[in-house]
Amino acid sequence: MSNKENRVYYHACLKRNPNGDFEDMYRYGFIKTALGPKIYLERYEILRTTPSGVWVVRNEEWCCDKKEWFVNLGAKKRRCYETKKSALESFIARKKRQVCILRNNADIVERAVELATELMQAHVQCDDDLANEQRRKEGVYVREEIQVSFTS
Repeated sequence: MSNKENRVYYHACLKRNPNGDFEDMYRYGFIKTALGPKIYLERYEILRTTPSGVWVVRNEEWCCDKKEWFVNLGAKKRRCYETKKSALESFIARKKRQVCILRNNADIVERAVELATELMQAHVQCDDDLANEQRRKEGVYVREEIQVSFTS
């Protein structure tokens, strides 16, 4: 398919209402609440079209951010989508990727804690060895007893 055919195809995918205007585009998001996450749907109004995409603005009454976004209709990842189904598929893919990144970060942090614990034990052992060496030089011998009790 040539670039010109792609442009025609992408614009043909955009829905029009009975007045001939383009319909809204969609994006799902979520917010954290005390009861858990809440998924919401954002609507984006199409302001104008270009050969490769559309310019959109968030179409929500509660939204004070009226920033314009360019959406390349040929791109795999986009700000918003023509259908609610494709917007939901994008949301799921984004959240799966986010979980993957967070799990990787958690693994890295857990490994860092393990290394720090090993380092702490090495320092304690080193400090104990230095203290014992100093005592030996001074002729002082200290015997430490550790008592461990188990209760059930």
